[in-house]
Amino acid sequence: MHHRSKLGRVTAAAALAVSALALAPQSASAARSYPLGIVARDYSFQGVPSRLPAGAYNLRFYNLGSEPHVVVAINLGPACSQTVATAADAIEFLETVDSEEVLADACPGSSLAGDVFAPPGGSASGPLSFTPGRALVFCPIPDSMWTPHHELGMLNFINVVGLPGGFGL
Repeated sequence: MHHRSKLGRVTAAAALAVSALALAPQSASAARSYPLGIVARDYSFQGVPSRLPAGAYNLRFYNLGSEPHVVVAINLGPACSQTVATAADAIEFLETVDSEEVLADACPGSSLAGDVFAPPGGSASGPLSFTPGRALVFCPIPDSMWTPHHELGMLNFINVVGLPGGFGL
């Protein structure tokens, strides 16, 4: 494992989050989406399912913490679903991924599922799109000591199963 400064790690994960913002679907007339609710606290997510049917979701994100938080979700694709298996693996992986292009090179078949930001005490909604395989959900925002929130516990995996719409569960 190579060592980068905390700022470098934060910058890489934050750049990926900014890249995700630019990729959010622009059409509200797309296929049906299903509701999903996630709550953030300082420093954990609640309501992230361990298993979820593939498909489009409308995330309602509630931030009950005293710091800003964002849900960033990545479909890891076949290659990285096997190699990014633990929280430690995910933290190391996030040190190197700072754009959609780097994500695609590092994990062929991967994609950004989406992201939703909420300020302290606030809430927001936005689209997420999960494909079969494994997904990583994290918050790259740093605390006052420049430690990314995902290194403090805001990191979860989702096993995404079946076909879009929940078929094959």
